[in-house]
Amino acid sequence: MHLKIKTSFLIIIVFICEGFSSNKGFDSKTKNNPLLENIEFKRDTLNTQKNDSVKKVTFGGSNFVSTRFIARTGAQLGKGLVNQTFFKVQHSKFTAWAWANYGLEEGAFQEVDFGIEYRDILVKKFLGGKLDFMFGLTNFNFPTLDISNLLLEGMISYQGFIEIDVVSTTVLENKKIDTGSRIYTEIRKPFPIKIGSLKTTLIPTISGTYHWDFYGFDKEAHISPEIKYKLHFSKFAISTFLKYQISADDIVTADGKKNPVYGGLGIVF
Repeated sequence: MHLKIKTSFLIIIVFICEGFSSNKGFDSKTKNNPLLENIEFKRDTLNTQKNDSVKKVTFGGSNFVSTRFIARTGAQLGKGLVNQTFFKVQHSKFTAWAWANYGLEEGAFQEVDFGIEYRDILVKKFLGGKLDFMFGLTNFNFPTLDISNLLLEGMISYQGFIEIDVVSTTVLENKKIDTGSRIYTEIRKPFPIKIGSLKTTLIPTISGTYHWDFYGFDKEAHISPEIKYKLHFSKFAISTFLKYQISADDIVTADGKKNPVYGGLGIVF
């Protein structure tokens, strides 16, 4: 049975909590799963020793307010302001994360997701940069719709003169949801900008998604140009984004709008 999404319905990483992109420019070691759209994190280290042989535990998170609830698929699942919160813990090459979308007008959590993933270098030197890979297991939960299911995710990421992420997601079939898949692609180019003593980053981005019966959505979903801007401080960053979605008809739900412009503002720590 195909899930027909007709009302408010998918929180970083990855929607607002700025993600699917990394906090780069002044912290080249910060890297996100872009599917956690508008989800960002800046890693801190919990470390009891300075010995390099000791494995470090890093953590980070973000909190954003966005003008729309638009899922990682690009599906418009709700209108009105939403709050999106992301938290992440990493040890070695393994990461556990949680993400939640709270509808400020509805006064309820519309989505709560969590997952685990493994990330490593695939090719150290590739076209002047490097290739990474990631695979993981994710659980989507939609409390207002009484839906919960598992998904498999994998990603190839290029970091060089530009940054490119290609992410494959497959739904594991259960009693309520048929299997389906989608490909998400994001291309971005961070530009570090120093204004006096302030460090900032401007990140032009373009992303798109194609569906194969993914939650009832099929074929091309959207192409979305975006501008992100970050203001860096020693322990956190303030981040904002503005995005225009060129929408396919089937991702616009009853609460949606064709080709919307939306944005958000948040803090990354």
